[in-house]
Amino acid sequence: MAAVIGLVLITVAVSMISGTSAHEVIPPVKPDGARLWYYWTWDSEQHTLIKQPYDSAAPSLFTDRNVAARDRATKTHGSRAGQDKLVHSLIGTTYPNNATSAAPFFVDLAANHYRSFSNTYLLEKQHGWRGVCIEPNPSYTAGLVMHRRCQVVRNVITASDGETVEFKMTNGHGGIVGSDFDNKNGGRSSVQIVGVNLNTLLDIFEAPKVIAYLSLDVEGAETYIIQNFNFKKHLFLIITVERPGKKFHEIAVNNGYWWANRLEITGEMLYLHESTPNFHTYMAEHRGSRQHPPDHSWVQSTRGVPQPHEYLLTPSWPVTVAA
Repeated sequence: MAAVIGLVLITVAVSMISGTSAHEVIPPVKPDGARLWYYWTWDSEQHTLIKQPYDSAAPSLFTDRNVAARDRATKTHGSRAGQDKLVHSLIGTTYPNNATSAAPFFVDLAANHYRSFSNTYLLEKQHGWRGVCIEPNPSYTAGLVMHRRCQVVRNVITASDGETVEFKMTNGHGGIVGSDFDNKNGGRSSVQIVGVNLNTLLDIFEAPKVIAYLSLDVEGAETYIIQNFNFKKHLFLIITVERPGKKFHEIAVNNGYWWANRLEITGEMLYLHESTPNFHTYMAEHRGSRQHPPDHSWVQSTRGVPQPHEYLLTPSWPVTVAA
């Protein structure tokens, strides 16, 4: 309880930076040459995201030694299953269908570590993509604000603005707590957080209508987050999602997406919108001859109860498709 109160007091105590808006480019340096670091959090009273200065000297209430160890020891710069390379190969470096920007836009939810197994680190660093990293766990704030150029939001995404949820701050597999999610029980490492809807967040950051990539890994809360999303206002060309359930698949299909491939055995799945560049070529290669869905190993190992995956093959993809 003391940790929860402390986190709330720290958040309230940080003053709002006046005269800024979420779509402004964060200054990379201060006049004296020192780095100026910021992140964004949801303010319920003002009903918007506010810009918070990050104090690297202030200890995090949930700092995990494993995070620092990963910084020192990891040599991994990029996706675990090659998501970043695949996404870039499909999209390239020219932003599709958007004359106002020369760089593709991504949404990384939840971002976790700034580079280790990150699906967007190399897209940003090597290919000049821009976007938003969303990560509620303060243990990862330092790495994200200091080593990434994208906007960093330290907040939970909820089905509606201002919704309060219990969030487990365990590093690696933390997330929203609930009977429908992977984190069934919060325990001592959980806190109450007021969330923001993904539609609202993208509006505040003035995200383009066509967003190249959504990396979605929120420990079983994928359907909860996406169920109220306005696909008519913002369209993701590519979505990678961990262990999508039947309802998630139905929402995706109803909005023009196709399940395209399983990227790793843990259940990382690839969905492509039918307007994605090279869509027909990729689908013909990876779905054209597939007669069976992926095996059930990821369900058995993570959810405990095997479930059929035939829904992934619906609608069926023709064997021969003109590119």
